[in-house]
Amino acid sequence: MRRSGSALDPPRTRTGNPAPMSESPPLDLLSDLLGAYQLSAKVFAQPLVCGGWRVDTNGVAHTQFHLLVRGTCFLHMAHLPRALPLRPGDLVMVPNGAWHILSADPLAAAEAATAGLEGNHAALLCGALSVPEAGRKALFGLLPPVLIVRANEANERFGHLVRLIVEETLAAEPGSRLLLDALSNALMTMTLREHFRHAAAVEARGVLAAANDKRLGALISALHRDPGQPWSVDSMLALAPVSRSALMERFQQLMGESPMGYVTQLRMIRARQLLADPAVSKAAVPGMVGYDNEAAFRRAYRRFVEASRLDDQCRMADAP
Repeated sequence: MRRSGSALDPPRTRTGNPAPMSESPPLDLLSDLLGAYQLSAKVFAQPLVCGGWRVDTNGVAHTQFHLLVRGTCFLHMAHLPRALPLRPGDLVMVPNGAWHILSADPLAAAEAATAGLEGNHAALLCGALSVPEAGRKALFGLLPPVLIVRANEANERFGHLVRLIVEETLAAEPGSRLLLDALSNALMTMTLREHFRHAAAVEARGVLAAANDKRLGALISALHRDPGQPWSVDSMLALAPVSRSALMERFQQLMGESPMGYVTQLRMIRARQLLADPAVSKAAVPGMVGYDNEAAFRRAYRRFVEASRLDDQCRMADAP
């Protein structure tokens, strides 16, 4: 008896022959980046608030996120002309640690009187992303000051995850803190995915936008797979079907720097990871990231570490 096809059968062409299969799955750059930089979300507060409350993040330079579990509130940021109202299930992510306030009052950031709002109850889940400075720059450096995913605009899977987090937050059962940290990791990944899914082509910038760009996608993937190979502009042009001038212009537009400057950044990020690995000989690291000259590697790595330190200081000084 001839058996019917099953989900385990290989796909077939109209002739009945097995269809050719890809040798490897397409590069999932988002997963690779989040894994390489060891991004980790951790819930640090689950405030239940009422009255004229406000949560001020002054002096906090980390990537933060806030999920409004119940009630309403307002988001204040220096670049916003007015406070943004938030509704239950709305998610706010502040990628680069910009100053922001969450409050019960749309005028709270202007130090308006907020007493007498006893009826304004809200529940929040607040967390932070632990990510090395190099990873923050690569992933978040060119993102907008804030990403907001509205509950009524998110896709179904995002909504399911938010509802699960809301239920777990309100239930407050044993093991809840560990579960919320794990769910928040998934939430941050989906938030980045949502941003790049909906951002207009003229708006989206950064490595994930470049990876989805028709002209630069293959090149960006190759650079991340092997930053240590002897890259040159000529070898990059073999992967980007554009002219030399167009490559420079488009790369600068999306990445904020030159192609070779980005290669150097990737090499230094990889070098930092290798230098922290006790199983790797420090003497071998320069060659592993594309440097034949140890002195040149030391100079490049010193500049990289200093730039990372200055970025941290600038972000701390950015708060009003």
